[in-house]
Amino acid sequence: EPTAQAVLLAERAYLHLRLGNGPEATADARAAAAADPGSALAQVTVAVVAGQAPDAAALEAARIAPADDPIWQAILQAAGP
Repeated sequence: EPTAQAVLLAERAYLHLRLGNGPEATADARAAAAADPGSALAQVTVAVVAGQAPDAAALEAARIAPADDPIWQAILQAAGP
């Protein structure tokens, strides 16, 4: 399913970023956005990996994150307030 694949790739992109693997983080973030262009988490992750502020609408939509998903929560924390 594209949405689930986008979440997986976005989370893996963030983990690559945290491990200092910039090229892998960028590739996974872009793949997440391509898998599901409407994925707010993918859009936020692309911005975080690029060191940019995410689109406010995408960030707000992504904040409806599952509370039990620590990586998703970490991505949102990295994105800022």
